[in-house]
Amino acid sequence: MKIQKNTISKLKMNENKMKLIVLILMFCLLLAVVYIAFDKYSERKIEKESYIFQQGVQYGYNQTIIGIVQQAITCEPVSLNIENSTFELIAIKCLNQA
Repeated sequence: MKIQKNTISKLKMNENKMKLIVLILMFCLLLAVVYIAFDKYSERKIEKESYIFQQGVQYGYNQTIIGIVQQAITCEPVSLNIENSTFELIAIKCLNQA
């Protein structure tokens, strides 16, 4: 009888240990899933911000070129400073009129 009781108590103890191990593993899995989800969310947020920034840069370039062309077609020279050099731009049609 004592052997059976010891065996049953050992089995219950092993069962409790297994439940604890499963619980710990489930908790670790949950942490891993949360970490991966947060990492992917952060990555997507950075990609979105980068895309918006690039769109703003492109818009700024376009507006600058449009402004230069609009001023050049009025037959007034447009001064451009690039590094240490200065250039005067004017539309070709304005040269033909002179």
